[in-house]
Amino acid sequence: SLCFIVGGKYSGKNYLLRSLTDHISLDLIKLIDEYDITCKLLGICYNRVADLLHNYLPLRIWKDNLFGWQVYPLKEFKLSHSHDIDYLNYEMKKRRRYIHQLLLLNFRNRQDSKIIGSLLLVTIASSQTIYSKTLCSYRKKFLINSLNKTMLNFKRALLNIKQNQSVFNNDLLTRIIQPYILSKQLK
Repeated sequence: SLCFIVGGKYSGKNYLLRSLTDHISLDLIKLIDEYDITCKLLGICYNRVADLLHNYLPLRIWKDNLFGWQVYPLKEFKLSHSHDIDYLNYEMKKRRRYIHQLLLLNFRNRQDSKIIGSLLLVTIASSQTIYSKTLCSYRKKFLINSLNKTMLNFKRALLNIKQNQSVFNNDLLTRIIQPYILSKQLK
């Protein structure tokens, strides 16, 4: 399953994301006893530093006021008890509005470790923050078109439409997510 959460600044995207996590937490606690559940949590920002990393494994990019842009390797951790779900909510609360938030949950069969289901929550950063007023009009237009293209390419990929596949592969956000949910459909 794939869920997009979009909206402008102060529209309640993060609140909705936390509410969704809280809502499925009750089911997750029950499912922990039946399945192996792993989680990947990362953030992506439209920044030139991120553009240089598009050929690497998924990375979490974090902005620190002292050291500028910091890069952390993406870690996959296993949900073993209810405390892990609380940690998950805590991690999401630390996010900043200028970072796209991605939360990927994989449900695996304990006998053969095969993935039997996945849930991907994508929160698009608010437009007022990404498209800063200090940017020239061309740059604003480029960023807005890039975000719209991301959404369109997701829809095409999920519908198994291979049109503009090269454009799809060159988009930063879709390229990082692609290996997890779209690899079979794009071959």
